[in-house]
Amino acid sequence: MEADLHYALITGAAGKASYSLADLFAKDGFNLVIMAKDHRGLCDITGELKQQYGIKVITISKDLFLSPDVFEPYEEVISADIQLDLLVKVQGRIHMVSLLKPVFRKDHRLLN
Repeated sequence: MEADLHYALITGAAGKASYSLADLFAKDGFNLVIMAKDHRGLCDITGELKQQYGIKVITISKDLFLSPDVFEPYEEVISADIQLDLLVKVQGRIHMVSLLKPVFRKDHRLLN
């Protein structure tokens, strides 16, 4: 699979903490899937990250708490034919799961 198909998925991406993480990952060369319920906030963030870092960004606007089909984001990722290397869930605390291997080259101390 080509390098440009590898992505990190960040939930709650319209929030300040999630945006900061998305910025760090983008700075480190990750393409992103960002998910939040605030569609307008996602659009603003997407434009900024694409312009500043030249990465690919996929947005998913969903409120999983209220959604009757919590599998829709999964289906969107699968249909995009990308490989998720990292999942970062931000909800009060930051939970991170590497789906392949350790991926941080710098700034990982901010997640501890």
